[in-house]
Order: sequence, then C-alpha cells, then structure tokens
Amino acid sequence: MGASRITERGIRGEFFATLERSLAGHWVSNLSFPIESSQGSENNVWIESATAMMREWLGGRQAAGFWADGITIANRKFEGTLEVLVDELRRDKTGQILLRTRGLAASSTTLWAQLLTALIDAGESGIGYAGETYFNAAHTRGVSDAIPQSNLLDLNVTTPTNPTGPEMLEAINKGIAAIMDFRDYELEPLNLDARHFAVFVPMAFVPAVAEALDTPAILRRAGGVVDIVASLGGGYTVRVIPNPWLTWTDRIATFRADGIAKPFIRQQEFISLASVGAGSELEFNEEKHHYGVAASRNGGYGLWEHACMTRLV
Repeated sequence: MGASRITERGIRGEFFATLERSLAGHWVSNLSFPIESSQGSENNVWIESATAMMREWLGGRQAAGFWADGITIANRKFEGTLEVLVDELRRDKTGQILLRTRGLAASSTTLWAQLLTALIDAGESGIGYAGETYFNAAHTRGVSDAIPQSNLLDLNVTTPTNPTGPEMLEAINKGIAAIMDFRDYELEPLNLDARHFAVFVPMAFVPAVAEALDTPAILRRAGGVVDIVASLGGGYTVRVIPNPWLTWTDRIATFRADGIAKPFIRQQEFISLASVGAGSELEFNEEKHHYGVAASRNGGYGLWEHACMTRLV
C-alpha cells in the first residue's frame, strides 16, 4: 500500500497491529506475565499454591492451600514520537511511513526487553517476593522453618569470561537441573512438566554456546537479535539469547519458558497513540504531522522458582 493512501486512521491501525505481532513469540512474552494496572503503582499479590497432587483417598480429602506473596511495582512513563512531513504523506510510494510506524510499535517490545533485562542484570541484589533477593543461595520464601533452596549456583571453569563449549553446556544443564528440582511449600516438585528453557548469556559467550549446542539453528529477529535454539534430547529445548544489555561477563541466567506462572511480571497501566495531524496548527505552520506513543509500565520479579543464575568461577 503506497503511503499516498495512508490516513491517520491507517497509521493508527498499523501501529496497534504491529504492537501485537511484535510480542508474539518474543522471549518477553514467554518469560513475563502481563498485569493490567490502574494506578501509579500496584501491589501484585503473587499467589502460589501447594501442588494439588493426586493421592490415595485415605481419611478424606486433603486440600492444598494457598500462600499469598506480593511485590509492589511502580509504573514509569515512556514516550516515542514520529514526525511525518505532509509532503511525505503525499509523495511517498514505497511504504516508508508504514515501515517507520512499525518501527515505533516494535520499540514497545524492545522497551519491555530492556526493562526485564535490567531485572535479570540486577537479580543478585534486586528484591523479589518474601523480601529475598531474586537470585539467592538460600531461598526460604520468608518461612522460618523452610528448607533453603538455591537458584544462585557456582561452576568452576578455566576462564570465567571465556568458557569452552563443554563448560558452557555444563553451565546450561546445571541451571536446568536446579529449576527442575525446586520444591513448593509442600516439598513437591514445581517444574516436573517443564520442557522449554531460555538462557541469557553475554555476547562474548556466543562461540562457546554454538560449540556447546553442536551447530544449532539460528533465528534472526527484528533489531538484529540472534537467538540460538537447540534440542537437548528427551523433548527438552533450550533457547539461548545473547543479550547486549547485560553488564556481567562471567555468568548466565536460565529460565523456564513454558510455565503458566512466569519468572517476571509485565505491568502496564496504558499504552496510547496520539496525533497532531490534519487541520492542526503544526500542519498549517510547518506542514508536519506528529504521531506519539505514550506508555505507563514497568517490569517486576515473579517466581524465582522458574529462574537460576550460574556464576562461572
């Protein structure tokens, strides 16, 4: 469709259609649970129940109860504005305005990725539910008599900032094994049905990952992001995400990517697209239109039981 036929309504429609498409299949949607917000901050009650396991009926029913844990997330406001010349609207035959509109919408997903990456990056000091750091060597969920569980592991390697392929494979498997063994309040395994995992690594670890996973498939995504996807056998898959926003250089972070609950929360109060267009003072004086997106949102920590950091030492 040529840009000469584009209307303000068409630009708006393209924006929101791209907004939806850009999240589909992205690691952001796989690792974060969407929460609607109606105010500046929300106290998200993160409910985890004991696993309702089937048992032999002896002495009546035994109901699995609920434990209420919460985390407060304060929204932050963001914006992005696209400027279009009236002449561009009239003359453009190549769809460049549509491409720029799609880019503006895709930047919403990029922003989510940055917000969640910041949480991962700071996970050893960032506070999750029950007042414990997200990556912690002795999680108790704030229960005094709980058996501590660790999602902060160490692995001895030759050079922590430059692991070999076998060392990287061991680090990946160690994180997955830890997640598979995490227990709920009733000491039942939480992640027995987990099959798909996501692993975040510094960019410098890409050669080691490629060697570790033995010529995996490489998926190229918008913005030049390269994900490395491979089967580990037995129905398990791993998606390795080299992340340029990570500041650490000697560790990896592993997450369950197929759970109903998620390792992160994606909280949003609103996202809107406003325009200063046809008939406006801006058009009259400068022959320009502005299309501006605004959003109030933030990310937060979800279940640490779906996450594990492995430090290379």
